[in-house]
Amino acid sequence: MAVTKDWIEKEMPSLTHGFWVDEKELAGSWVSWNERHEATDLRLQDCELTYTEHDNATGIAPISEYGLIRVPLKAVDVGSIQVQEMPLSPPGHVVRHGHPYQVKLTTRSTADQVITRDGQQAWLAVIPVVDQPAGERVVRAIRHAAELCGAPMSPF
Repeated sequence: MAVTKDWIEKEMPSLTHGFWVDEKELAGSWVSWNERHEATDLRLQDCELTYTEHDNATGIAPISEYGLIRVPLKAVDVGSIQVQEMPLSPPGHVVRHGHPYQVKLTTRSTADQVITRDGQQAWLAVIPVVDQPAGERVVRAIRHAAELCGAPMSPF
C-alpha cells in the first residue's frame, strides 16, 4: 500500500486538473469563458481517499466552488471506476480549446460507507484529469488501492 499511497499523493496531483474554453451563442454572438476543474490535497489514509475539489469559471457568471471529498475505498464499486468525458452544462456549450475528462467513482450500497462532499452524502465522486491516458492511470491506481483496502474485485 505504501507505493500506491506515495503515487496517489505525489504523482497523481499533476494529472488531476482539467482546463478548457467554453463557448455559447447568446443573442447572435459567441461568448466564451475559461473553466478549470481540479482536485488538490490528495491523501490516502486508513483506506480513505480525500481531496479538495475546485470548480472555477470566468466569463458571464464567474464561479469558484470547492468541497472536501471523502471516498471510503473499501466500499468503492471497483467495476464502476472509469474515465469519461466530462459532461458540459448547460447544453449548447461548445469546447473550443482543451478537452474535459474525469474519473468517476461510486460506492456499493452500504449504510456506513458512503462518499461525502463537505460532510453530505454523495452518490458519486469525480476527479478531473488532464486527458484520457492520465485518466486511465488514475483509474488503475484507485482500483488497486481499493482492492488493497478490501473492496471486492470486479469480475470484469
